[in-house]
Amino acid sequence: MNPLASAVTMTALVAASATVHAQSDFYRRTMPPNASEGGVAGLAVIGGHRYQGSDESRIRVLPSIEYQWSNGFFAGVMSGVGYNASRSSEMSYGARITADFGRKERRSAALRGLGDIDPRPEIGAFFNANLTSNLTLNSAVRYGSGDVLPHSRTT
Repeated sequence: MNPLASAVTMTALVAASATVHAQSDFYRRTMPPNASEGGVAGLAVIGGHRYQGSDESRIRVLPSIEYQWSNGFFAGVMSGVGYNASRSSEMSYGARITADFGRKERRSAALRGLGDIDPRPEIGAFFNANLTSNLTLNSAVRYGSGDVLPHSRTT
């Protein structure tokens, strides 16, 4: 596949796999297994809650730019900034910094009197394993919003 077709394909995959947060709960390698480094750009359609704990929904469209270097470092809108210590395409593990974008009290009547929550960094670690060609285990732990949030899921 030529580089332009790869970039378009990867952009579509990044946009399609966006999670409910402005930054993904999970680190995802956006480069194909045979590429040593590179990046993708596109748009991410993000659907989620108006604020954490809300039953009201919110949809946003954001630019999505991701880059991964051959030495393991990565930076991007969805993945944050971090380091993938694994050189295997079968698994990835490492550390990253993402963002909690906070919330404004004015976003909902249910938040009145609770004050705003300012944006802040979240630090964390991740471990992902490709169990089969169609099954991947993604796990992450993040700290920074006042608690530790363990996550896991299969895709």
